[in-house]
Amino acid sequence: MGKTKIIILSLAAVYGLALGGGVVYNLLDTLYIEHTVTTSKVYTPSTPYVDSEENSSTEEQEETSSVSSTSQTSQSEAEESSSESASQGGGILGSSNKTTVNYVTDTIKNENGVSTTYHLLDIKLKSITDLRTNVVTDSNGNAVSGSKSLKTTSTQVNERINAGENVVAAINGDSAFYYATNKGYVIRNGNVYRDSTRSGNKDFRIKYDGTVESYYESDTDMQTLVDEYTYQNWCFGPSLIEDSCIVVDSSSEVSKSKGSNERTAIGYLENNHFVFFVSEGRLKTNDGLSLYEMATILKNYGCTFAYNFDGGGTSIMWYGGEVINERDESSERKTSDIVYVVSD
Repeated sequence: MGKTKIIILSLAAVYGLALGGGVVYNLLDTLYIEHTVTTSKVYTPSTPYVDSEENSSTEEQEETSSVSSTSQTSQSEAEESSSESASQGGGILGSSNKTTVNYVTDTIKNENGVSTTYHLLDIKLKSITDLRTNVVTDSNGNAVSGSKSLKTTSTQVNERINAGENVVAAINGDSAFYYATNKGYVIRNGNVYRDSTRSGNKDFRIKYDGTVESYYESDTDMQTLVDEYTYQNWCFGPSLIEDSCIVVDSSSEVSKSKGSNERTAIGYLENNHFVFFVSEGRLKTNDGLSLYEMATILKNYGCTFAYNFDGGGTSIMWYGGEVINERDESSERKTSDIVYVVSD
């Protein structure tokens, strides 16, 4: 064998080992190596949040106290006044005396003419803080990524219940800390977990006053989001509905997904009124939905905004103490985060 051939074969062998080693490392990195996610700084709002509804209630109480020194108010009048105050919408206090969840399900024909079942939870919040998120964290409270570190939606729900929260409904989130996802703004329950920016799909945020917005990260920065009292922020996408208009079409799709699939989304109707949505799919008798089909269902239901979360085998809806959507996988897929609702 000539010297040149020996050199070529040797280089090929080295390249093969390097390539194989890279594949092995990526596999280990995905399945076994835990990564801690930290932010570049600690974020706090420039001014503390003051809820307008709470402020209004305080002023009314002071006014009532002042008037009571010169006149008497009947018990029935006081109860009527209290009821009217509680029914006013907006702000952390919301518009309902109790957070309620109503379950809706239907089976329809998708664009392929195949049956697809979807599940929808209609959620009216007493307080915006009854809509919560959970992120899988380490002992220091930092988010972690890597499949070995993640937990199923049911496991995360049970952990919140064991922590004393009365969880009544939950869905998987946007897999913000899946091993392949390392950029994009993440704010959960008012806490900043990641401040690195990304390009592409819009983000979706809920503010403490109960309003929502879809936006591009390039149009703002994390400190501004915090100063504007962002309560939750997701960065998966795409945005499905904005200002009552569907903003995806029949060709819109998520990377590594197909047209008809299992889907998860969050929808917004008005202040403190949301929906959780999950469609089944990838089953012999249950095909799934496209992003456009999901957006159409949510718009017809009355959503003025809607946003796509992670789907496929990750799609889970937990309600009534159990997972209610039929899945194409025998066991729940682990995920980095969930969205859930608590009630008194």
